[in-house]
Amino acid sequence: MIYIDCSRHSYKKRAQKYIDLVEYQNNHLSAIQYQINRDLDVLCLLIYGVLNNIIAIIVISFVVVGTLWGVGNLINHPEESSIKIFQAYC
Repeated sequence: MIYIDCSRHSYKKRAQKYIDLVEYQNNHLSAIQYQINRDLDVLCLLIYGVLNNIIAIIVISFVVVGTLWGVGNLINHPEESSIKIFQAYC
């Protein structure tokens, strides 16, 4: 003969074990999600930091090249062309 325990106490124990297991899994998953979110935040900060540095380098390069070009044009005036252009009157 098989004896099946259907008392209320055994159901409470099983339910509590199940609840404990679910809480443990939820806590473990939230710890993993927190770590992933933190890692993504750090990665985003690094990407934006690098992106800002690249943009700053490009802007500084344009400013330096433009300044050198302007100073070069002020110091060395372009020579007059030796080719004479004749205009025809119609």
